[in-house]
Amino acid sequence: WLGRQELRPLVVAAGQKLDNRFGLFRHDSFVGRALGAKVFSEKGRGWLLLLPATPELWAAALPLRTQIIQALDRAVVTAELHIRPGQKVLESGTGSGAMSLSLLRALGSKGKLLTFEYNQSRADAARKDFEALGMQERVDVFCRNVCQDGFLCDAVEATSVDALFLDLPRPQDALQSAAEVLKPNGRLGSYSPCIEQVMATCDGLRALGFHSIRTIEAREKVFEPSRLDFIDLEGAAAQQREGVQRRPRAPLPMATRLCAKAVPGMRGHTAYLTFAYAPLTPLGDAAS
Repeated sequence: WLGRQELRPLVVAAGQKLDNRFGLFRHDSFVGRALGAKVFSEKGRGWLLLLPATPELWAAALPLRTQIIQALDRAVVTAELHIRPGQKVLESGTGSGAMSLSLLRALGSKGKLLTFEYNQSRADAARKDFEALGMQERVDVFCRNVCQDGFLCDAVEATSVDALFLDLPRPQDALQSAAEVLKPNGRLGSYSPCIEQVMATCDGLRALGFHSIRTIEAREKVFEPSRLDFIDLEGAAAQQREGVQRRPRAPLPMATRLCAKAVPGMRGHTAYLTFAYAPLTPLGDAAS
């Protein structure tokens, strides 16, 4: 952490150094320090904070390969997909990996994430990021166009997946394959910026027998505590009961109260989040 608008991922290595406008920092001085510690430069004219690579911080610091899903939407997706430790989850549209990290945190050390990205360079970059974070054993990255080739492969068997998340331009093209790999009553989520994508997705989900389909939009409204002065009505009433005579035009008694004030500039629309449960009967069984 170098400032409110400046976060950088750093891999600590013996003998290496970090030189920036705040001064010279030797990696050896980071070793053994607690996370959250403030480390001063060699000449003491600047400092930085050592912070863990949480999904939120990593998303703010990583080089963007694609537009990332915002923190509020990532939290809603993780909750609505009912992600729990030890599950097997599929994701299509790895992109910069921000959503992947949120899913991995919820899956815990025993869970498994299989993420699909059709662009080879982005898939390779995401794989390197996961290795740098020490998560290579918990996530597999595939370069595959699931809209054309589907999810079924050597690593993914039919009805073996607990939850599946789609971040695709045409999510409706991947629904048939998603229904094949999801467990009965498994959870599916889709991220779509446009309502036309939502309409096509919901039509496809209904046609495949998905149930409990719903679409939501998450908006973040921030409140900040502040102290404001108000007319003290209770004090004025007490004075009246006690017979205290108030001079004409005399100011009314005031009182300071702690209030929650909405911060102007609420973030606008990001995307529509569609969720559904897979059919209770697998597609193959229903067809037979």
